Amino acid sequence: MKNKRLEKLARLQLLAQRLNPWALNQCGLYRYLELDDSNKMFWYTDFGFVINGRRIMVWLEHPRAQYKGEIHQRAILDAGEAPLGDWLNQLTEPVYKKVGRSRKKVVAHKTAGTPTVWREYSERARKNEKEFEKTGIDFNAKASYRCKRLPWAMGVDLTIPWDPKTEADFVNIKRLVMRLMRGETTIAQEFPSYSYGRENWLAESALRDGATDQQDVFTLKGIVGAASKTISIEEMNAAAGKVVLYSHFKSAL
Repeated sequence: MKNKRLEKLARLQLLAQRLNPWALNQCGLYRYLELDDSNKMFWYTDFGFVINGRRIMVWLEHPRAQYKGEIHQRAILDAGEAPLGDWLNQLTEPVYKKVGRSRKKVVAHKTAGTPTVWREYSERARKNEKEFEKTGIDFNAKASYRCKRLPWAMGVDLTIPWDPKTEADFVNIKRLVMRLMRGETTIAQEFPSYSYGRENWLAESALRDGATDQQDVFTLKGIVGAASKTISIEEMNAAAGKVVLYSHFKSAL
């Protein structure tokens, strides 16, 4: 008996690529997010390709990214219980715009600043994270593969201990994904008994300290025209120092 839900998803996947086809490069890959050339360590990225008219979207990460994510989560847990209260939405003041001689309307809301309890909580979490990054934690990140059906593509979550640097590396990862999807191999067969733990993390400490982490620098290409823009997390955080919650959003494009 056929599964109507899976048949519908298959039709939607074909339709998505037909109506809005991906612009593939010469290697047959769809890559809108490229790593900055100054990075020496690979953490994660996204790429895709098309098979039989259907998109295959791959969310790729190195086990060290999983390890760092676990460090972040444990740092938050050790910081204690988060303060209660929806301060971001409650402690706001309206921003008015004059629309006539005697009339005005609210066009935005501006936050009144981060409460002291939240600043102290964030400082504890950051302090814990720095300490855990220095000493490492008892955690083992393993290679993994998971495939899921989406209305617009087949989504693949892939964690493998590879450090792709060139287009040829991504082509090899594409071939691995295709073999995994066809059932020709498994993650256990490709990476038997592999794990990324404290020893691996500490062994890479000098490399992390001496280079800009990929997770902090990206290059977006092909989003607006043909221009490329490199942005960092620090730049975004600096720009977000004063949070403004707009009640009416207008596209700037």
